[in-house]
Amino acid sequence: MIQNIIDFVGKTKSNLRLRTLCSAITREDKDSFDLLLSDPELKEVLVSESALLLGIAVTEVSDIYYLKKLLTIGLDPNRPDNMGLYPIHKATETGNIEAVEVLLNSAANPNAADPSGVTALHIANSFDGLGEISDLLIRMGANVYQRDKLGKRYLM
Repeated sequence: MIQNIIDFVGKTKSNLRLRTLCSAITREDKDSFDLLLSDPELKEVLVSESALLLGIAVTEVSDIYYLKKLLTIGLDPNRPDNMGLYPIHKATETGNIEAVEVLLNSAANPNAADPSGVTALHIANSFDGLGEISDLLIRMGANVYQRDKLGKRYLM
C-alpha cells in the first residue's frame, strides 16, 4: 500500500515536471528548459514521452534548439504518438525543413508510416510549397515507390 502511494506521488511529480517542460518549450524559455533537462530523475519520463516532446519541438516553435537538445539526451525520433504520427510527419506538415533535416540526421526513418500508410514524403508531395522537403527526404532515403494502405504514391 505504501509503495502504491510512493509510486503515485512520484508519477504526479514527474507529470508536473513534464507539463512544465512542455510549457518551457512553447514559451521558448531556454533557461527553464535546460534546468528541467538537467534533472536525472526526469530522463526516463522524457524518453517515454519522446513523441509528445519532439512533436511539440517541431510544431510549436521555430527554434530547433529544443529539438536538438531533446535528441541529444536520447529521445527517440522513431516513436509515434498515440495517433500513430511520427515527429517527421509533423515537421514535414508544418514545412519545417530544418527540423526534418535534424530528425533525419538523428536517424529518423524517412519511410516511417502512420496507421494509414502515409509517410513524410507522401505529406510533402500533397501540399504546395514542400518540394524542398520532398527533395531532402528522397536524398535521405525516402522510398518514392512506397504506397499508402489505399495504394496511392502521392507523386506529382
